[in-house]
Amino acid sequence: MKIYMLRSKELSRERFRTIYELVNSFDGPIKFIVQKENTKYIDDDDTEENHDEVKEKEENADLEEYTDEHGEIILPWSYIFGKCQEFRKENRIKKEELVVLFTDYKNKRNFFSAWDPSGIRNFFITTSMWGLFTDADSQYPIISELASLPLALAAFDNMEEMEKWGHEKPRGCAFDYCKNKTDVRLRLRTGDICPDCNDLIKRRGIDSAVAKQIFKIFDVVREQALYRDRFSIVREPSRLNVNMIRQELIFTDIGNTSVHLGPKEMTLYCLILNHSDGIYFKEMIDHKKELITLYKKFSNYAEIAILENRVKALAENKEKILSELVSRINRKIKHHLGEEIAAFYGIKQGRGAKHVIPLNRDKVSYTEIK
Repeated sequence: MKIYMLRSKELSRERFRTIYELVNSFDGPIKFIVQKENTKYIDDDDTEENHDEVKEKEENADLEEYTDEHGEIILPWSYIFGKCQEFRKENRIKKEELVVLFTDYKNKRNFFSAWDPSGIRNFFITTSMWGLFTDADSQYPIISELASLPLALAAFDNMEEMEKWGHEKPRGCAFDYCKNKTDVRLRLRTGDICPDCNDLIKRRGIDSAVAKQIFKIFDVVREQALYRDRFSIVREPSRLNVNMIRQELIFTDIGNTSVHLGPKEMTLYCLILNHSDGIYFKEMIDHKKELITLYKKFSNYAEIAILENRVKALAENKEKILSELVSRINRKIKHHLGEEIAAFYGIKQGRGAKHVIPLNRDKVSYTEIK
């Protein structure tokens, strides 16, 4: 089964990439497909300028007619599914394959997600305002909605059938109607389907491997939701595995949530992790040898002269490169974990202007490059 993920222009590439990375980390017959330009990493060895993708908000010029008196864009379903159908035709997507549009804009019926009423396998998922209804980081409710789509196809023939079946009274089931939007909290905490829906899907038949992949996603969403619910009480940060091979920070107690860092970002993060008491950026030149050792592990540049020039720029903090790297690292971690939990893992400027990572080093492990 192929699911084509389509980014609406107002949704930042960085956030869309985060959603794709999360859902794509689960093996199985469902293949999530995106256009490369929407998920490619800006390698921090590149010379391009202005890589701050969070600030990149490409406004659609053709949406004026859908703007209400408060200046808010509210899209009709016809417009949303029209975009899906355009993409389907332009890319010759087969009729059995899914196209899913991810958009920050509200829709006329105020649904979290929906299936094209025509029966074509086009869908949309709303990516904004989740923070109003749940404490979970918004990426997780979004991938839960995405994982529910193959279940809907297994259980129903069209959107009308699904709406008639949807549970008005919440059961903690993927097919809860959630007319009261806060009911989605129960759905996320349960991460399952109710006995009636289970029987329905069994009767109609679903590939067991597809079901296994879906429930793996639900399990991680549930684990993540419960972790966040309890975090404010237990205040116990997750263990962190620094995967030097994949250049990822992996939060093992939060469903193995991972954050990818570029070569310079990874070098700086590992350097500060190595110094639990912190580092003065003004004295970074004193750490040049260690910077070179780390950077060699992550950079694709084979020429020693080029590599050393890049490390020299880091060590001398030319054009305040270190502050830019800190901002990018912290933003990525916050995107995946949310502000409260990210505070344990981000790079902070502590007492005496030292830059530190406050996480207890007993919680840090490494997957080394052999």
